[in-house]
Amino acid sequence: MLRWSLLFVCCAVICAGAEPASENLLPAGDFSAIVAPGKVLPPGWEVSPYALRSHVSLERGEKGTFLKVTSPDRPVALYAAVRLPVKPEWKRIQLVAKMAAPELKPGPETWNNARVSVAFLDATGKTIGYGSALELKAPVPEFREIRVENSIPPGSAVILLQAGLFKAQGIVLLKSLQVFQLGGE
Repeated sequence: MLRWSLLFVCCAVICAGAEPASENLLPAGDFSAIVAPGKVLPPGWEVSPYALRSHVSLERGEKGTFLKVTSPDRPVALYAAVRLPVKPEWKRIQLVAKMAAPELKPGPETWNNARVSVAFLDATGKTIGYGSALELKAPVPEFREIRVENSIPPGSAVILLQAGLFKAQGIVLLKSLQVFQLGGE
């Protein structure tokens, strides 16, 4: 009986290492919980330097509340960005997004799509690495949940998340973006 108990405890510890913590580290990524009258963007989010506020907005529709990024006339880089401070004990994270791209027209390069890009910055703001992005490479009319895991490079002080169109045309909708700390290495 003791052996079975020890085996169960060991399996639980090993499995727990792969599961995300229950707390979303990015509360500003739950757009339905933070929408307020007159708000153009969620708290802490900013638009890309080349985006007009008319191209990036927080909207409420029949499918809920979502962040909308549009580039109907030409393929450019338009996105909304948020910075998440990194705690030293964080080694791995999981990103979970609910995204749709009903009118996406990807560009000629593989990175010309709708996505949430992930960059790791040091304390001075210098990029020290990139993570795997949450991507839509073709039109997706309905919201789809996408997940990706990333290791956090040593020396990271900030995770920069950019949600939008990257040299692609059309519309991308982001219903939610969650970041979870993963246990283990």
